[in-house]
Amino acid sequence: MCWIRPFADGIAELKRLFVSPTVRGSGLSRRLLLQAVEEARRRSYRDTIVMKMPSAMALYRALGFEEVATVGGKTRPDLVDMELDLWAFPPVDGKAD
Repeated sequence: MCWIRPFADGIAELKRLFVSPTVRGSGLSRRLLLQAVEEARRRSYRDTIVMKMPSAMALYRALGFEEVATVGGKTRPDLVDMELDLWAFPPVDGKAD
């Protein structure tokens, strides 16, 4: 599962990207993340999607997310802020894997 919520003007935040341990490695996390990016575009978010997460750095980096300075204040030292320029990211063609 994965949620998108408004974060700031034109910016969406990804929340709670999570899959069961039984399906990890199946490509489901990648598909969910790509769907969230497309949904953020559909909702007309301007430039970036921002999220905080403790793991899955390789997946986010592979899709073009980059680490940024802390956004909105850090509540846990293990969280990393990353963002993706939505309009520089190629549209998803339905073939995420």
